[in-house]
Amino acid sequence: MPHYVHITLLCLALVWGSTACAPAKLVGPTIPSGYFFSLRVSDTQLFLTLPESTFEHLPRQAEVIVQVQNAQGQPVDDVSVEFAVAGMQIATVTPPRVLTRSGQARAVLTPSTTGAARVVAGVEGMQQEVRFSVSSPPSPSGR
Repeated sequence: MPHYVHITLLCLALVWGSTACAPAKLVGPTIPSGYFFSLRVSDTQLFLTLPESTFEHLPRQAEVIVQVQNAQGQPVDDVSVEFAVAGMQIATVTPPRVLTRSGQARAVLTPSTTGAARVVAGVEGMQQEVRFSVSSPPSPSGR
C-alpha cells in the first residue's frame, strides 16, 4: 500500500506542476506607472535533499520570473521587483529585490523544509503570487 501512496503523490505533483506552464495573466494598468506585469515559477513542486545519483530529474530549486511590459507590450527596464515567500517559511527566495533587465527580473526559490506556501512578487505596490509545495522525494526502492 505505501508504494501506491508514493506513486499517487508523485503523479499528483506532476499534474499540479504542469499547470505552471499556462501563460500568466498580466496585471494592470493599475500600478502607478501604467505597466503590466506577470509572475511565473519554473516549478511549483520542489523536492528536498535529493542524492545526486537518485531522482536527479526532480526539481530542487525553481526560478521565479517577473515580466514587466508597457502598454504597447514592450519590455521595461529598471523597474524594481521585490520577491518574498508568504505563508509557511519553507523556502527562501534570493535575491529579494531585483531591477528588470530586458523586461525581466529573476530570482531563485530554494526549499528548506517540506510544506506548501506562496512566492510573492511585488511591483510598485501591486502583488502577484504563485503557490508551490516542497516534498520529500519518494524512497529509491519505491516502498
